[in-house]
Amino acid sequence: MLGYSTYKILNVSENKYFHINYLDCRYSSSYGTGFPYSIDIFILYEGGTFKFRNQSQSQFTNIQNGSTITVWEDVFPLTGHETDCFELYLTLSDNNNYPYLTWNDYFNDDFTPTHFKIYRAVVGRSDPPPTNYTLVRTQSVNDDRNWTDYDFVIGGINMAYYKVMAFLAP
Repeated sequence: MLGYSTYKILNVSENKYFHINYLDCRYSSSYGTGFPYSIDIFILYEGGTFKFRNQSQSQFTNIQNGSTITVWEDVFPLTGHETDCFELYLTLSDNNNYPYLTWNDYFNDDFTPTHFKIYRAVVGRSDPPPTNYTLVRTQSVNDDRNWTDYDFVIGGINMAYYKVMAFLAP
């Protein structure tokens, strides 16, 4: 069973991986409703390449190493990424040893943000989770919903924690 999240599928011995993003409102509601595509997926690793298909497909689709695919895109003829059933969520991945953050549009009938603030806290690996975060970036809603933190290197003695918050004014 999978929940709403982004999962890293990894072949440790060959250091090959991809991410599959299940953060889509249509995912859980599709099961048993006559939706024409099964939510069951098959992943194959063959000849140094990950391959992916769903239950209704007979052919596997190659997945580029290090890429991120969604549960629908690249497999089903659906476009877009519906996240209006969620509040603000954050996904972290690795961009050449730097944290790469992505987040969704924020939908709320009572609140339309003008920008996002990104906060970071850095603690030692054996320390408890942080309670204090520092503002590291303010980003307009007109910008893409992603950012690479080039001020923190993954794999050192510290861990970084992040928060992304939606705001009305800078």
